[in-house]
Amino acid sequence: MKNYLRHICFLIALMLSSVAMGGEAEGRITKLQILTNSKSVVFTIAGEIENPASCNKWQTFAVKLSTTTGQAIFEIIKQAFLKELVVAVKGLGTCTAHWRSEDVKYITVKK
Repeated sequence: MKNYLRHICFLIALMLSSVAMGGEAEGRITKLQILTNSKSVVFTIAGEIENPASCNKWQTFAVKLSTTTGQAIFEIIKQAFLKELVVAVKGLGTCTAHWRSEDVKYITVKK
């Protein structure tokens, strides 16, 4: 019975360790790109992304414009870019909006 519990604990720990953790970055948005083929917005933040998703080859974040949430985030990104505001971004650990950019979990605008 003890070995059985150890195996279960080991499997749970293994599953938790493989869960995608999202990247994090804070700074001004330095580049904003709209991709018509994937209907997404890709943006770059000054500085490096900490713990980026393995699929994030461009060191960028992305949102889909085909969703209401994506459109709302795009409005925030656009205003932050134009006004040169600092943003804090947390990624989802996935790259579905664009295959080389991390999906946005949330974004916070700072003054």
